[in-house]
Amino acid sequence: VLQNRLVEARRVAANPRLQGRRSLEILDEVVGTLQQEGLMVWLDNHMLDSDWCCNTWDCNGLWFNERYPVQAWVDMWRMIARRYGSHEAVVGVGLKNEPRPVCTGGNGLLSCNVSGLARQAGGDDAPDPYGMKHEGRECAWPQWSSGPEILQWRPAVERVGRAILEEAPHLLIGVSGLHYAQFLQDVAASPVGLPRQNVVYEAHEYYWFRDHSSSGPFQHDRDAGSAFANYSREVDQNWGYLLRESRAPVFVTEFGMGHEWTDDDAARQWFDLWSRYAQSEGPLGDKGGLDFAYWQLPGVHIGGTSKPEGSEAGFGILNRCWTGPWKERHFAAVESLGLRRSPGPGSGRQLAAAVAGGDEDDSEVSGADSRGRGRGLEVSLLAGLSCFAARKW
Repeated sequence: VLQNRLVEARRVAANPRLQGRRSLEILDEVVGTLQQEGLMVWLDNHMLDSDWCCNTWDCNGLWFNERYPVQAWVDMWRMIARRYGSHEAVVGVGLKNEPRPVCTGGNGLLSCNVSGLARQAGGDDAPDPYGMKHEGRECAWPQWSSGPEILQWRPAVERVGRAILEEAPHLLIGVSGLHYAQFLQDVAASPVGLPRQNVVYEAHEYYWFRDHSSSGPFQHDRDAGSAFANYSREVDQNWGYLLRESRAPVFVTEFGMGHEWTDDDAARQWFDLWSRYAQSEGPLGDKGGLDFAYWQLPGVHIGGTSKPEGSEAGFGILNRCWTGPWKERHFAAVESLGLRRSPGPGSGRQLAAAVAGGDEDDSEVSGADSRGRGRGLEVSLLAGLSCFAARKW
């Protein structure tokens, strides 16, 4: 955002009038077009460095690194709020995707200054309530509101949130849980000090977050009742209590599974549990279910570490040409959670969803079903390069 680089011509081949424009100019066009279509936009800071997300050695687990100090993060969000706050479609912002540990042992392409941060935090003796320590690696990880000030997530959220609300007082402020957006326990005793009507907490949910093996407590095939009771208890403890006790809203900004998810025992059993919790048996079962965004809409990668451009995005909904689902059974599972289809031009299908934006590479789609609740998908704005020329804006 701050560098606002020129976008390669091949990225906008379907729209020649956008050639020669910079990233934010193209995002202007995207947001404006989505607004014209009656869609909602949720802007998300997915990464500091432009790359695929996420792991513990990508140097992007915190809201700052050696290339982007905290002030740059604040300045970026102030700029975005000023630029897009007047758009009716832009309803909220996700301040930082998946706060997580920063550890040694990566590809060495980026400098993380892990050693200095780890020493400030207390090294191996640093508090680690959510299992962020990695044996054999030097790591530093965020705390909610304790430890070194530089690693405290809640005060950082309050600082950047105030800057955003000075520019756009109506925006919703999305605050991610710690350790890949899993944990929001600290909110109970130490909620974010921003206007309550503006704060939305963010959680993510994936099958690898817990043990679905034959010996684990979430083995749905062995005992569906006990597995769901254990699952519901754990998710309630992590973040569901905020909804169940009417403390604060929670937006599940990511969940997902692979195209062949039914062939993966862990993913299949997890989806059975998650679908029950997200709908009638969860904390908002009597109100239509949880609000969510699925990861992700496009079925093709646009590049990044370990993700060659043009390769299959295994969790993606759409096929390579954006003309329909990559796997019908895969999309049907997502639909079962409340996402709607409606007749549309070309492919004969149109996702009834609303788009929420990301950093200069990524964005999310978040929709509303017939009850007006949030339902959606995440999408990379510049994906589908090989077929996108046929699908002009």
